[in-house]
Amino acid sequence: MRPVTVGRKNCLFIGAPEAGQRSAILYTMMEECKRCKVDGLAWLTWVLGKLPGYRGDMEELMPAAMPKAEEEVKTAQI
Repeated sequence: MRPVTVGRKNCLFIGAPEAGQRSAILYTMMEECKRCKVDGLAWLTWVLGKLPGYRGDMEELMPAAMPKAEEEVKTAQI
């Protein structure tokens, strides 16, 4: 409960509605990583590497779809 409260308080000073929405999306995705037991930084690195020119289904980029082998490789590189 505490991380949600701290995050909510920090979002009071974001500055623009668009930035607030982007922050909410990123915060939600990081929470989804926790729920799926995926390292958030490894997932973000994996997704950002795939996004340029990506034409597939967005479901394939969700944390639950991240291959475990790639997650272990990314974690070892960090």
